[in-house]
Amino acid sequence: MEKYVAPVDNTELIARWLKRARESQLGHYAMVDNQSRKHVTLGLITISITALLGVTNVVPGLPHPITIWLGLLALVASFISAVQTFFKFEESANSHRLAAIEYGKIRRNLETAIASGENSTEFINEIRLKLDELAASSPNVSKKFHVEAKEKANQ
Repeated sequence: MEKYVAPVDNTELIARWLKRARESQLGHYAMVDNQSRKHVTLGLITISITALLGVTNVVPGLPHPITIWLGLLALVASFISAVQTFFKFEESANSHRLAAIEYGKIRRNLETAIASGENSTEFINEIRLKLDELAASSPNVSKKFHVEAKEKANQ
């Protein structure tokens, strides 16, 4: 790990913030994909199991071992549905999506500042406040996706 060296001027500070805003945006979008995939996968499994159980309810005279297996399958569907509800994957994906959008806005402001040569103290303070608010209100990105986002941002 490299030793941290503070930026020497506003231009360097803006460039570093731009890099971190891009990494954060990419990390949050990766979390959106991950959380959405979990939500959809668990939902499809639950739908498939309950649809199968619904069809078997109209079949008369199923052998006892099959009804036991169907009962166990109903428990599995209940468990999967509870896991999906407890972990709130869809809600988490939406929180990460909003954070990614906000980091994108800040990134574009920083890119505009670099292109226009804007690096006033007033601008720096405005961006710092936005970054502080966003960092405080955003969900955490897992280490795995943070590392991937840093690698992707450096390509």
